[in-house]
Formats: sequence, C-alpha cells, structure tokens
Amino acid sequence: MVSEELAQAMGAVPLTGFELAAVEVTLSAEFEDAPLPRVLPRYLWLKVGHDQQADLALSPAHVLCVSARALEVMKKFQIDHAEVEVVKPAC
Repeated sequence: MVSEELAQAMGAVPLTGFELAAVEVTLSAEFEDAPLPRVLPRYLWLKVGHDQQADLALSPAHVLCVSARALEVMKKFQIDHAEVEVVKPAC
C-alpha cells in the first residue's frame, strides 16, 4: 500500500512497473482506543509487476526492487522503517 500522496508523486515522474487500485483499510480496536487523535491518509493498493526493466518490480524471491529514480521519489516520503539495500546486479 502507498499513500495517495506518494501514488501521485510516482505517477507524476512517471514511474513504471505498477498499477494502483482501491484498498479497504480497517482500524484495530487498539488503534481506535489510542489516546492521541490520529487521522490516516487515504491509501491505495500498489500492484507491482515482475518486469525487471521497470522502475518497480518484484524479484523471483518477492523482494520489491526499485530503480534509483523511484527511490528518490520515495525518499521524499516516510520510509524510515524500510530496509534499503543496493543490489548489484539489479534485481
């Protein structure tokens, strides 16, 4: 899933290798009972293909591979918890 804002940024470049679809997000009771008010952004389902020449692709091991330009777009958003590893040769 990606935020609508990230999806718009990815489409503006435009990046290749993915489609976007609607997704239903539900909240857990723990989230709803949290003392701080939280508003979630609108999310979209990021459907990634297997074309290794695209900006986004799933490897045979189901690892998300992204091009350098895709990573630059993503770094403008919150990816603090993502594990990023440079792979040579690319996926």
